[in-house]
Amino acid sequence: MAEVTLTQVYNPCRIMQREANMVKKTIVWMAAVAALCTFANGTQVRLLNLVEMVELADRIFWGDCLKVEKKALEGSGFTAVEYTFQVRQGLKGVASGETVVFRQVQSAAGSAFKVPGLPHFQQGEDALVFLHGDSRIGLTSPVGLTQGVFRVEESENGELTVQNSLSNSNLNHDLAPQQVRAAGFTKQEADFLAGGAAIPLESFKAMVSRAETYRRSSKEKSIE
Repeated sequence: MAEVTLTQVYNPCRIMQREANMVKKTIVWMAAVAALCTFANGTQVRLLNLVEMVELADRIFWGDCLKVEKKALEGSGFTAVEYTFQVRQGLKGVASGETVVFRQVQSAAGSAFKVPGLPHFQQGEDALVFLHGDSRIGLTSPVGLTQGVFRVEESENGELTVQNSLSNSNLNHDLAPQQVRAAGFTKQEADFLAGGAAIPLESFKAMVSRAETYRRSSKEKSIE
């Protein structure tokens, strides 16, 4: 009978190498997806309407970025950026007052790895964010890249408004009138969806809540 050594049963070097390979494969896959979406005029991703964004998001919240830190992805040679947000209001998967910590691949100019169109946050920034769930190695990204990040700004009349990098023009993309009615959007909210302009923060939060209620009810009906 062949002798089985401890090294054969448990080799930490091999385990670390497998983990590193998994991390690298994941990041290479992310780069490949980004590359397929990149053209000379920038990054092109599939447009997502508000209902789709709510469905795809694991967490949706309005909050303040408290901290930005670089974190090494152990055994991979890559660096992630870790963001810490204090949640002012949780809209899906997050409670108000909670602290949310998430990591993205470091993708700043000059870094060894770059995902075109991946949003970044700065300490002190106020934003409403739609996040995908974490991957097996603890990385995530906003839904639809910049589509899922709504910067909060104060209008001339002092009202807080939200707007993403597409000036909210994606929110009504391929959204059928019957879906708008079924989701219970008011006439004003439907106008906001189609307006392609900044939306009052309070109105937008209500729209997100309606879309989440619509998603849940549609899911329950499909199960019945």
